[in-house]
Amino acid sequence: MLLFLRLVLIFGLTVVAEFLLVLSTVLYMILYSYLINPGHPKAFYEQHINTAAPWLSLFCGVPIFFLLATWLTRRAARLPVPTPSPRTSVIISAAVFWLLWAALDNSLMLTAGGIDAIRAVFPLWAASQITKPLAIWAAVHRRLRALPAQTPQ
Repeated sequence: MLLFLRLVLIFGLTVVAEFLLVLSTVLYMILYSYLINPGHPKAFYEQHINTAAPWLSLFCGVPIFFLLATWLTRRAARLPVPTPSPRTSVIISAAVFWLLWAALDNSLMLTAGGIDAIRAVFPLWAASQITKPLAIWAAVHRRLRALPAQTPQ
């Protein structure tokens, strides 16, 4: 039961991460269309968001994932689950968080635009797939330094 609750928590965090990434794109487009470059037709802004969205995911994703992973790893170390230690629990929770996000994000991207959507922005897509787990790793590393070291048994 605890494992199921942990998975529900991590999936909820994954949805929050995706929501925050979309929200950052929406807020950027509001600022861009009303303050930075107003007065263009709708097609201009639609074209611009296709260019800007991968960059926003890359730059906004790092702090979003670092903060959410920090929150998750704090809780993962305290929740009782069937793992050998709190350190293992932190690592597994963070890995599941990234895997669920990657599955959700890539599913949405493939559903919206097919493989051509990824092919069109492949370098940014690949960078995004690399930077988010690095941000999660930074949060995990920070948490593991705060936990007591495992003693050999």
